[in-house]
Amino acid sequence: MAQTLLSILMMILSMCAGCHAAAAAAPTPAPFPAPSAASSPAPSAKTQAAADVSEPRQTPTTRPVEERAKLASLEQTAAPAPTTRPSFASEFDRELRRLLDNQPAESMQELPADERSLIASVIDGLAAFRRAASDEGSLLASKSAPLADLSQRIRDTQPLQIPKLAACRTVTQYGVYDPFEPARFTAGTDTPIIVYCEIDNFLSRATSDSRWETKLSYEAVLYADNEAGVSVVSKKPTTIADKCRNRRRDFFLADRMTIPGTLPVGKYILKVTIIDQLANHVAEKSIPLMVSVN
Repeated sequence: MAQTLLSILMMILSMCAGCHAAAAAAPTPAPFPAPSAASSPAPSAKTQAAADVSEPRQTPTTRPVEERAKLASLEQTAAPAPTTRPSFASEFDRELRRLLDNQPAESMQELPADERSLIASVIDGLAAFRRAASDEGSLLASKSAPLADLSQRIRDTQPLQIPKLAACRTVTQYGVYDPFEPARFTAGTDTPIIVYCEIDNFLSRATSDSRWETKLSYEAVLYADNEAGVSVVSKKPTTIADKCRNRRRDFFLADRMTIPGTLPVGKYILKVTIIDQLANHVAEKSIPLMVSVN
């Protein structure tokens, strides 16, 4: 019995020795390698903080598409809107409101000089009309007089025009004339005509003798309507000075000219040039003529 127990004890001891031997044979996990002599030592916390301050972190140069689009939208929204010149209508509305509020007019320097002048003339005329309208005892003609004056002032700023040009048999007065219709003339026969010309937007000025003066220059030329385009009849420039006790509203010219019988059959152009010497404005107008065998 004792021998048996001893044998069992020896068997257990031998098994334990085998376990220890197996444990000793198992590999032990290797520790992290120690830095070599050539490796830099790990920076301290203070050194790392100094490095963070001296060397700012580099941000990536690319962004996702959505982020770039959002940034561009924000930049476009934040950009100031380009300044635009006030319109003629908006400046007139502003000056009209100032007139109604009894405030002085402004300079309107953003507008061109001709537009500023036109608005100023209209506002001045309306201001005069308001003053005349406030006089309850005045006649209607007195109330409307500032508007008539405003109409004339605006007319003086308009370009010179020739609304009507005609080759006529007779001319009696403004708007009363007998034109050649059509303007066809017979070759081989001299034909006298009267060049009738109506003029609009001419300037008249008051003179020292209480009259109104209008001063124009007139020239008429008949051209051949072909490639050469040479002049075949020419009337030299003529100065026309008119004085009237009342300011003229209508103005016309009637000048005699002869269509020579020596002109060959064909088409021609009659051109009239008017110069307003007081306003330094020029207007031109042309009409076609025809020379035929009958």
